[in-house]
Amino acid sequence: MELIAIIYLFIVFFLVAWLADRLPFMKTVGGINRISRNSLETIQSESIDDAAKQGILLGNSLGILKHSLLIIAFTALLVILLVICLEASVFVKPLNSSYLTDFLISINGIILSIVAFLSYFLLKKLYGRFRV
Repeated sequence: MELIAIIYLFIVFFLVAWLADRLPFMKTVGGINRISRNSLETIQSESIDDAAKQGILLGNSLGILKHSLLIIAFTALLVILLVICLEASVFVKPLNSSYLTDFLISINGIILSIVAFLSYFLLKKLYGRFRV
């Protein structure tokens, strides 16, 4: 049963890695970085009066909040996908979600998740390199 669990979880983590790669995490983090730099420039500017700085910084903080909530939503989507895949394991006869959850929190499960994510990104890089 452990081999089936390893194969199943590898496929699940591969799928989660694929979805994580498709979601615009880096674009969203870049947006937060850009807004933060803009805020720093606004604070350091001597040509803008304090009332205008307040308005600009309030707008920037709202932008950072929106981007942060977007990152939380992307992460929640990945967790929901993982939970759905764990619950769907009842269709694979020898597996159940409690066994898979116990396996996931073990050191072997953590290593498996790292290997699956690294495999995805390595295959993606190799595909990009050898694609004609």
